[in-house]
Amino acid sequence: MTTEASGYNKFFEYRDFGIEDEKGNQLVKVTSQWVLFDLKKRKMVPSDPELMKQFNVPLLAKMPRFPRLRAQKTYDKKRQYRVRYDDLDTNHHLTNSHYFNWFIDMLGRDFLKNHMVENIDIKFDREVQYGEMPYSCLTLTNDNNEIVSYHAIEDEEGNEKTVCKLKWRKI
Repeated sequence: MTTEASGYNKFFEYRDFGIEDEKGNQLVKVTSQWVLFDLKKRKMVPSDPELMKQFNVPLLAKMPRFPRLRAQKTYDKKRQYRVRYDDLDTNHHLTNSHYFNWFIDMLGRDFLKNHMVENIDIKFDREVQYGEMPYSCLTLTNDNNEIVSYHAIEDEEGNEKTVCKLKWRKI
């Protein structure tokens, strides 16, 4: 398993993660974008160039591009969940892994027994807080033998918190 800070600019930090087998073949590659956020002021905090320099993180002249994820106009299925205390991270927001668990939970046992995730694109827009009752939303498509599931976490009023697109392959 590897992780490396791959760059930064004024407001974003980039980190790559990887998993290789014993022969060095890449099994998983993750590219991520992060921000520092002042929870009290509810504002992004600029990157610290001195800190980045200490870790030899390069300043990027150009931002890496990620797929543009947008919520679907409608979803085929919705299921409501409750955010419990044990679901929270150290910032007292829903832990990232719970989003993915709620996405996968929508698909069902038969689908999951016969399919494997091949690609994940996810965008976290807003935090989900303790006591909220958000919806996990799903639309599953199979166009031209490409199996894709579109997901969102929405608040009780239908406002998007997170969107995700999963590409699947049959096992």
